Amino acid sequence: MYIDWQSNIVKRLMTSFCIVVGLLFAVFARMLSIWIFDAVALLFACVAVYEIMRAKKVDAKGVSIYYVYAYVVAAYAIYVLGLVSDFAVYLHICMQLLVVLVFFFYTWIMNYTDKDFQKQCALQKQPHGKMAFRSGKEFLKVVIYPLLLIAAMIPLNHMELYSVPRFATLGLVLIFAISCSTDSFAYAVGLTMRGPKLCPKISPKKTISGAIGGLFGGVVGALATLMILIGRGNGDAEPLQEYLMNQIGGGYMAVQMVFVCIGLVGSILTQMGDIYASWIKRRAGIKDYGHFLPGHGGAMDRLDGISFNAIFIFVTFAIIAAL
Repeated sequence: MYIDWQSNIVKRLMTSFCIVVGLLFAVFARMLSIWIFDAVALLFACVAVYEIMRAKKVDAKGVSIYYVYAYVVAAYAIYVLGLVSDFAVYLHICMQLLVVLVFFFYTWIMNYTDKDFQKQCALQKQPHGKMAFRSGKEFLKVVIYPLLLIAAMIPLNHMELYSVPRFATLGLVLIFAISCSTDSFAYAVGLTMRGPKLCPKISPKKTISGAIGGLFGGVVGALATLMILIGRGNGDAEPLQEYLMNQIGGGYMAVQMVFVCIGLVGSILTQMGDIYASWIKRRAGIKDYGHFLPGHGGAMDRLDGISFNAIFIFVTFAIIAAL
């Protein structure tokens, strides 16, 4: 059988395999050190920020990518300091908000006092004070999307400090399992059944049948992750399984029902993230965010759904740990 190794589908499959291997390595490398996953998450967050800023042409609005990267370093340093010094949660949140505000005002003031920025505003017949403030708002937008959403995996990575072993691993695997199974089922069902388009003006290839198939895939991914990592619930409960049953309340069936809901909501958010990223690309007039991943585009083309799903899983697992 002849295989065209240069075809887009072959490139896509090969890249998908490499992505899965890379994600598995990042998750299970936590057995050596949880800081490895932090490094991987920060790397992909920074690449995603670069691609989003390039697509939205944020640099033309007075936001330098170095401002954002400097903020990443500062925010992560405070997070690590909070872990080492065991900050109270409210103190840590206040410090993180303070860092965001510092960089917001720094971006605003740097543009307000910049002569070139003033000249550019004059040419566009725009008040430079208003445009400088706008540059600060653009900085905040990039911090929220995609940086904050993707970076939510970092505190989830350290959540075992407040729970039991493998609790964080379960959450991290859940993010990728739900997102990947949603994409796979949506693609397979949509290609097979076709039918009406979901949002033709934003993403012409997505169908309603594919979206429904994606919901089923999200549930399958969540339940498969639960069964693989903690078993079927038979016999003596292992620590993670017992912890989930105690925190959620009820038996193993209650845990399964919660994970069905997690898979369903996670799938919806994965598809919403995909559509939102497509909307940004349409407004920017580009097909892909980059060419980093052959057959897939840029890193953000793969992290679009994961980003929305990551913040949801982090919040859900934080609530479970706090019950």
